[in-house]
Amino acid sequence: MSNFMKVSSESAPRVELHEKLGLTGAEISINTIGAGECVPFIHSHKQNEEIYYVGGYDYFAVNEGTGTVKNLNTQEEVQSVSIDTYNNSTDTSDYSDMWKAIYKAYEKKAVVPVFIKDPSPMEDGYKSLNIRNIVDSTFAPYKTMNDFVGNIGDCGPVAATNLMIMAKHSFGEDVLLDGTIKNVYDELFKTTGCDPKNGTYPNFLSSGINQYLTSINKKYTGATREFQFVSDVGVNGMMSNVKNQICQIIQLDKGSLYGAHYVYTFGYEEYVHTNKTNVYFMIADGWNSGVRYILYDKDKMLTLVTVKF
Repeated sequence: MSNFMKVSSESAPRVELHEKLGLTGAEISINTIGAGECVPFIHSHKQNEEIYYVGGYDYFAVNEGTGTVKNLNTQEEVQSVSIDTYNNSTDTSDYSDMWKAIYKAYEKKAVVPVFIKDPSPMEDGYKSLNIRNIVDSTFAPYKTMNDFVGNIGDCGPVAATNLMIMAKHSFGEDVLLDGTIKNVYDELFKTTGCDPKNGTYPNFLSSGINQYLTSINKKYTGATREFQFVSDVGVNGMMSNVKNQICQIIQLDKGSLYGAHYVYTFGYEEYVHTNKTNVYFMIADGWNSGVRYILYDKDKMLTLVTVKF
């Protein structure tokens, strides 16, 4: 077994193995995708191949130079028409939509990162850059869903917990129940009516946050607004909220990079080009404790819950 390496991986929606395996010419990651969901990431590399494992015993690699796909078992190039109907004998799942998305992206030479840690490399040639965030919010000790074991579908309470963490860190508000983050999460899980099967509805999220805050101090009455549709608020409204130090939780559509998911946002970077403007919101995504970004897309963002301290 000298030619093999056995490694352990963490439990997360996406685990990258490039460094752990010491890879130099390929990218391998483990991704957890729900039943019926399309692969949420299409991206490319200038130097490395990307290897896709889609179940059973079949592995495919995408050649970055030509965009062709090779079956690593047979070393044969696989055409898009055959991929649409390709199934192995041990797995009857239909992966045709995933491969259609892969081919469509490569045909358009699309480059869509999985998780954005820094949007600037994707924004060449911009005329100006505007950056705003809630005071000290980028340094708050945000939590992830993995920090609270035993529950599933709890991205709503986790986003609300991160909002409270930032309120304490940035504003000095005394909103941490008994000073313990776990107690904050447990209480918000109850008040927001989180259902492990269906998650949290936006109206319950807003009312649950309001219930939590007013139980701590009546001065917070009215701090939480009823949820709004992102399409009604718009990108300018969301940026205005940041400028006015208003906390925001975004409900993402299932078609987003994160799937159906809640994230807490506390800032933005606005890249102004000659003929377009791209706005990336800084987020605590509940999957990673660091700051990540998500590109504003009204078609991928559903609702907004806001809190003004």
